Amino acid sequence: MDGDGALDVVTRKKSDGLTYLWRQETPTSWSRITVSTTDGEGTALADLDEDDDLDVVHNGFWVEQVDLATWVEHTIDNNWSNDVGVLVVDLNDDGDLDVVLAPSESSGRFSWYETLDPVNGPWTEHSIDPAVSYFHTFKAADMDRDGDLDLVTAEMHQSSNPDEVSVYLNEGDGLTWSQVVVDTTGSHNLRVGDIGDDLDIDIYGANWNDSAPNSAVIEMWENQSGPLSLDGWQRHILETSLPWQAVFVEGGDVNGDGLPDLVTGGWWYPNPGDLDGTWSRTTIGAPLHNMAAVHDFDGDGDLDVLGTDGQVSGEGFSWAQNDGTGQFTIRAITNAPTGGDFLQGVSVDQVIAGGDEEVVLSWHNGASGTSMFTVPSDPTVANWPLTSISATTNQEQVPTGDVDGDGDTDIHLGSDWLRQESNGTFSTQSGVAVSGGVPDRIVLADIDGEGDLDVVIGVEFGQRLVWGESADDGQTWTERVIATDVDYFSVDAADIDRDGDIDVVGGAHQGNGEVYIYENNGQGASWITHTVDPGDSTQIDHHDGTQLVDMDLDGDLDILSIGWTKRSLTIYENLAIGGGDIDLTPPVIDSVTDSLRSYGCALYRYPLPDVAGGCGCLHPAAARVLVPGRCGHGVVVCGPHPGHPGCVCAAAHRHPGSGQPCCGRSGSVRRRCWGPARNRAGYRCEFCDPADVRCRAAACARVRAFRQKNAL
Repeated sequence: MDGDGALDVVTRKKSDGLTYLWRQETPTSWSRITVSTTDGEGTALADLDEDDDLDVVHNGFWVEQVDLATWVEHTIDNNWSNDVGVLVVDLNDDGDLDVVLAPSESSGRFSWYETLDPVNGPWTEHSIDPAVSYFHTFKAADMDRDGDLDLVTAEMHQSSNPDEVSVYLNEGDGLTWSQVVVDTTGSHNLRVGDIGDDLDIDIYGANWNDSAPNSAVIEMWENQSGPLSLDGWQRHILETSLPWQAVFVEGGDVNGDGLPDLVTGGWWYPNPGDLDGTWSRTTIGAPLHNMAAVHDFDGDGDLDVLGTDGQVSGEGFSWAQNDGTGQFTIRAITNAPTGGDFLQGVSVDQVIAGGDEEVVLSWHNGASGTSMFTVPSDPTVANWPLTSISATTNQEQVPTGDVDGDGDTDIHLGSDWLRQESNGTFSTQSGVAVSGGVPDRIVLADIDGEGDLDVVIGVEFGQRLVWGESADDGQTWTERVIATDVDYFSVDAADIDRDGDIDVVGGAHQGNGEVYIYENNGQGASWITHTVDPGDSTQIDHHDGTQLVDMDLDGDLDILSIGWTKRSLTIYENLAIGGGDIDLTPPVIDSVTDSLRSYGCALYRYPLPDVAGGCGCLHPAAARVLVPGRCGHGVVVCGPHPGHPGCVCAAAHRHPGSGQPCCGRSGSVRRRCWGPARNRAGYRCEFCDPADVRCRAAACARVRAFRQKNAL
């Protein structure tokens, strides 16, 4: 409450109306501060006036924290009883906090309030349900996965029957609601969360005491709404004749507006807000003509661009330093490999532990083997140290990850992999023996859910898409076939349908634009084909494309793609959430009565140092934040889980689908507070609690909304 990094406690005593702040001096010494003397129950904590401290919200009024000794009451609505349930959340996704109120010990109305000025008002009331009773506790979560926040409520057993446990579905901006009654057994202090680790939000709770019809048993209501559809896509062709061939394509927030922009070749495209809007080609700056990587190289919280001078061939490097708004200063890199034509593989990672970040390079013609830049601590210097780490090269994609589970970073080449030894050198190990053709696109992912990294390979000269199953810490690899129909020169992998396993997307090179998603149906044992693009266009191609990024921030992964034989640029919009002809039937929720027990992930607390490089701890199955902790004061993470060894914290964390690090250095407050960084699968890197005073900058508002939408 006071921003000193130690957790404090706020209590409200119903009978004599005293609200206290218990300030932690030490874990065994606390001081008491009076916040309010107004009677009632119902309390929520939030920075309602966005002045970088936490305020207290009660029954129809809120108490502004001016300083620890000074608290000022402000009216929301006087027309509320003393005993009211309170929830503070951005219900209409406008970036401002709203207040939800309901009677907790009587009957009345269920409403939410919004305002442009929390101090002076006025507050506008919106009705959710005009007649409810005994809503002691209610929560907000996206229960139907349509991209907005719904409300979960329960009447206590003291109310008149039936004692409804309900989900109020938000049908748009909080102005229209539909009630889904889950059960009629009531509940007192319900909670919501992904209890079954199946990527939807469940409900659990219990009545107050044994006088309830079902006593005070603990109940769980399981959300059985199922995974996302993989069959709804809309194609947006942005370019069909780029000025020259662009090698790679990536998505990331270049101009700091909270929306993922698009970067390819020598250009970036500001996100217009709607994927079917106008994407304007914007020059990054000569001589950077072909983007190799989009990354925060200088650690200032915005995305920079590394690239070559090739249109398409060229071995001269430079990087574009972003001022945060998409204006770039081009900075030369004086040393470069000799004899390279154009890049086919780039990976930015903390390869050598304890030092600066590195950029792993692979050239189309195999020049210099597999080489690596070391990013200087001051990247504006022109000399970026360059080393050839192995003569072994695949001349294609070079994903990094801990292949053998020994805690350091290795490099996979498909048919071979480079194991990092204890002295920082690399030895060549045998990889997947591909039966026909040679590896082209290579992605590290835990396909079989065994907790180690397997590899997905798009095969050149073979019309094959395969995955290599890893065993014995990467010493044994078995080829498993996914598809045998087109040349997969574009591949990515992530949990696209959010069912807890890794799916694969691939695009055809020198075809007619075919794109397919292969749904993992049993730990890689079989695959279900979903057609994203049937290949009905002679204008588009897929080469080093089909990259998964949530471009519209609606909670599902879209697809970015770039062509080669046809210089095309395409976005495939995923319509699984919030768009298209899809089933948005309210969730089916099954009631399960059980004793209190450990269910799913156990919770542990690990330190998260508030220093550059912090990355947070993520859900192991889908790279989603499970429970946020405070910047610099620990984070709650997943513990033991079937098939997953658990999460790891800070810079050591890697995305379980790709093996890539969640994000790179974080040299600014904004970056630590949900800045523009994303891992390669499009998930946002998230670091801290929205209550933390350092996380309240206006620039974080869109990301806070994204976080809330997806119940992160």
